[in-house]
Amino acid sequence: MEVDEERNRVPGNRTPEEHVAYIFDEVIPKMCKKDVMIDVIGMGDGGPIVAEYLKGNWERWEGRVKAVCVGSGPVWLGERVDGAEGFGKFWAERARAYVQSDEPLDTPLTGREDFGCNCYSAGQNEALELVMPKAYKSMLKFFQLVNDVPGYRELAEMTTGVDDYGVEAVA
Repeated sequence: MEVDEERNRVPGNRTPEEHVAYIFDEVIPKMCKKDVMIDVIGMGDGGPIVAEYLKGNWERWEGRVKAVCVGSGPVWLGERVDGAEGFGKFWAERARAYVQSDEPLDTPLTGREDFGCNCYSAGQNEALELVMPKAYKSMLKFFQLVNDVPGYRELAEMTTGVDDYGVEAVA
């Protein structure tokens, strides 16, 4: 099937990067009041793309984004998010990755070094497309926790986690 780039593509949404920028630059400002806090979910390639967008536009979104969850395969596909200040600090303290794993849902996993945030099992390892239906309730509970606890932040010193090989390790 031949794709007509003008007729078969939505302007501002031709690539995943354009889509993320369109949502943040066009949709949210038009649909939400300026004082509304938002939570963000990025799935698959969208996780690193959201992280990269927010990192580059943190000055604008710092006061609006409350927390972020990403659904991912076992490997972070973007640049590692790090830093003791600004967006890196936010990401380390208020983001979570729900990662494909054979471990039960919500089991802490190693991976913070790659993802830049705490990682938890998505409770399935069959397909990336199944992360959201399996882990969305956990993501929403995390958003509620961040909302309900003033000053909430994730701790880097998780007690234990399970690596991709099922071996328990200190994170």
